[in-house]
Parts: sequence; C-alpha cells; structure tokens
Amino acid sequence: MMKGTVGGLSENPGKKPHTRRIWLVMFLAFLAACASAAGVPWLISMRSPSAPVENSVTADGTRTNAQDHGSASERRAVVCAAPPAGRMDNGHCARISADLIRRTGLTPRQQQVAAQLAPAVDRAASSSRESRTECDSATAVCRRVASAAEVGEVRRSLAAAGFTDAVVRTARPDDPAPAGAVVYAVGSGPACVLGYLSPNSTGVGSTQIGGRLPDGTCLTR
Repeated sequence: MMKGTVGGLSENPGKKPHTRRIWLVMFLAFLAACASAAGVPWLISMRSPSAPVENSVTADGTRTNAQDHGSASERRAVVCAAPPAGRMDNGHCARISADLIRRTGLTPRQQQVAAQLAPAVDRAASSSRESRTECDSATAVCRRVASAAEVGEVRRSLAAAGFTDAVVRTARPDDPAPAGAVVYAVGSGPACVLGYLSPNSTGVGSTQIGGRLPDGTCLTR
C-alpha cells in the first residue's frame, strides 16, 4: 500500500524522532566546538609564562620567585661542587638547595653588592686557619696543609676584619655545609654571604650568596 504524503513530506511518524536525534547530536557537537575554541585562549592566558609564579620549585632544582618588585620572576640554579674522589656527597647539595629555596630573592644589583663583599669575607674566615708544610720523604713532594677550622678562631678573624655581626657555629644537619664544618654568615643589606670551612685539614671551604631567611636573619644561631 502506498503511504500518503502531505506537502511532499512523509507521514511516517517513525522517521521524525530519528531526524530530531541527528539534529540534536549535530547541535551539541557545534556547542562543544565553540566552547573548546573559546576555552583554549583562556587556558593559555591562565598559564602565560609572563605571569609570575611565587615560591614554586621546578624539577631541575631551580626556584621561581616573584618578590622582586612583585612583577619579575627570578630563576636561581643551584650549582654544587663535586665531592673529592672516593667521597660521598652525603646530601650536601640537597641541603644547599633546600636552604636556597627558603631564602628571599635578590635583585641583580643586590647580588652584585654582596658579590663584591664576598672575597673579603672569605679571606677573613680562611685566615683563621694556620698552614704548615708537609713533605713526603719517599717522593720528596711537599704541600701546604691548613689546620682544622675552629669556631672561635673563625669568629675572631671575621670580627677583626670588621664583620662584627657575623654568625659562626658548627654546621647542623640542615645547614648548607658538610657535617662538622664551621659555617658562617655575614649580612649585606638584604643579602647574605654564606660560607663554611671544612672540619678537616685536607678539606676546602665554600662561599655563596643568598637572600635572608624568613625571620630576617642570615643564619640561625
């Protein structure tokens, strides 16, 4: 039997729901495409690299800090000297990284001022160690050996050089220094000159520049 038509349209009611579903799916797909196109710039703007991110730490051990005038971000890489052959780091580099992350950021100018002071601080601290010459009779090779660092001597040497507010003590487990070393800190405005001297006669020391701790000090007493 032929089915009747009205105005060229089939009177079969079974096809209408199917057609409506097709149009509904197409309409929803169109809305999703519009929302996606509008959402991409928004997500990008939220993650824009020009926006400073405060106190975040990246996987490579650097820190992003937005404390310089509240607008510029600063990345600070942590560089650690390799331990002598046959010796373990024992977490020394990790402690340096953890200490740096706690400290406030410095502007390039503040870093420059502290860097100019650092050699004088290093010389004063190192001068506390007496040195002597040791020779190997078998090889006839001589070398200069420094005495072990002592807290009292380092403090007196720094004070004699004019750094009377220096903090000097034996390194603690969370300090940016090897276990047993003599660690010291001298303030320079918002910056700090930090250093340590090895606890043994064959070891060396190190000096670095950082901001102040959250309590405003350079090194806890």
